[in-house]
Amino acid sequence: MDEPLVLVGGRGPADDELGEPGRRVPVDQEADGLVHREAYHQVPPKVEYSLTDYGRTLEVALRPLGDWGHANMARIEATHP
Repeated sequence: MDEPLVLVGGRGPADDELGEPGRRVPVDQEADGLVHREAYHQVPPKVEYSLTDYGRTLEVALRPLGDWGHANMARIEATHP
């Protein structure tokens, strides 16, 4: 994740929603030091999230999981329409 995740607008308190029901921003990951949150005081509100150096260390563990998901996407989609 080289580019920050940019959130513009927002419906919930403390910018805790991405606009999709059930999908929350990385509040716990920020507290754990995995992501950096940059809030811009503007209208509409804007928040950027990016991985910290510490957060990037997880790529070694998560890359194989992502590769497995991509390799098995057809089966996953077939069983979970």
